[in-house]
Amino acid sequence: MSWFSEVELGPPIEVFALTKQYTEDAFEQKTYRTSEGKPWVLPVVRAAEKALANDDTLNKEYLPVLGIEAFSNAATRMLLGEDSPAIVQSRILRWKYINPRFRPRGFPRGSQKCPEGAVIILHACAHNPTGCDPTEDQWKQIAEVIREKKLFPFFDSAYQGFASGDLIRRCLCCKIFCAGRF
Repeated sequence: MSWFSEVELGPPIEVFALTKQYTEDAFEQKTYRTSEGKPWVLPVVRAAEKALANDDTLNKEYLPVLGIEAFSNAATRMLLGEDSPAIVQSRILRWKYINPRFRPRGFPRGSQKCPEGAVIILHACAHNPTGCDPTEDQWKQIAEVIREKKLFPFFDSAYQGFASGDLIRRCLCCKIFCAGRF
């Protein structure tokens, strides 16, 4: 049984439905478009972009791996609600129980502390900031713990191809989790 089998399809997201209608509309004199049909950028936006690009005092570093904790907590509470079972039962995980550097065999042991049914976020490949890619055997161990603990894995695949240099090659977690072995 799928985790999503009882979720009903909701109505289209209004902004996307509106954009689709706009794009399909044959009327040629559309607002905020150039004569080529491209978005017209307000001059104040262009000025702000230039000011930001030329400001050498701005910090362009990545945020910490977990982001800004206060923001993440507030966003989670807003999304799920203060009385959400996931919040009340402390099932929101932000690398809390696992070593983000994926020490060999460290993840499966650490993840066994996760409460059953928790959502867990994994980098599919080229872990940021370490660049680490678990081996196929390590992914199998990770998959086994996720199966045993009935965890719900989400994969962040923002760096597909960075570690291997091959954008097309499927990452090992996809091979294991998506090929019916999980």
